[in-house]
Amino acid sequence: MKQTWSLLWLGWLCLVATVATGAPCGGLTPCGCGDTVVADYPVTADLTCPLSDPFAPALVIGDGVTVSGNSYRLTGTGGGIGVLFDGVHGARVSGLNVTGFDVGVKLRGGASGNVFSDAWVWGHWHGVEVEPGAGEGNSIVSVVSAYNQGDGIRLDGSSAQTVAYSVAWSNQTSLDLDRTTRTTVWMSIFWGDMGRAVNMRQAHQNAISFNNFLLGICAIDDTVSDHTFVDNAGTCEVVMAPFPPGW
Repeated sequence: MKQTWSLLWLGWLCLVATVATGAPCGGLTPCGCGDTVVADYPVTADLTCPLSDPFAPALVIGDGVTVSGNSYRLTGTGGGIGVLFDGVHGARVSGLNVTGFDVGVKLRGGASGNVFSDAWVWGHWHGVEVEPGAGEGNSIVSVVSAYNQGDGIRLDGSSAQTVAYSVAWSNQTSLDLDRTTRTTVWMSIFWGDMGRAVNMRQAHQNAISFNNFLLGICAIDDTVSDHTFVDNAGTCEVVMAPFPPGW
């Protein structure tokens, strides 16, 4: 029995090491589940990664690389993170559709100046999440985030991010800006058909321009005077504060 437990423990350590590091890929080297992209990479096929660990990534993005998804799909089975930007800078991922993870796309650990764009993200707990510990200057552009059980686009607690030309619907909250500061959201559409179009509580100095907030609830607290609202429209019910100017 002691030998059996030792073998199981060794196997678990090997699994953790594999999840934490993965293998380098990109360029002419195809990427598999858990790999880290270290060179510009054009995706050439769909990839399915059956992850059960909620912290395990399917694809880790390296510093300064460009990943061209070419409309292929990265698919999970309910756990893990689809695309992870962890402490990297100046990377770009476009055209890679992501479905079936705990979090579809996550930026954390000081990640700054990165771009995730031109993709569908659906069927997760959170679709796209920028953690409070992420760096500044990340952009979510031309992304559709839908049918997520939690937030479609979650910037809760982060600073100086950009969301543009994006659409989110059929999420519990389509855009989460709680505790967010100095962030720009423009030319996007957020539906509250499953609950809330936007949460913006304890947030400060955000620029919200030329968006549509449709159906459901817009939860905005009395920090609205801190923000810049320009030519937004919609049919959501604003609670906690009156309609701000420019809404």
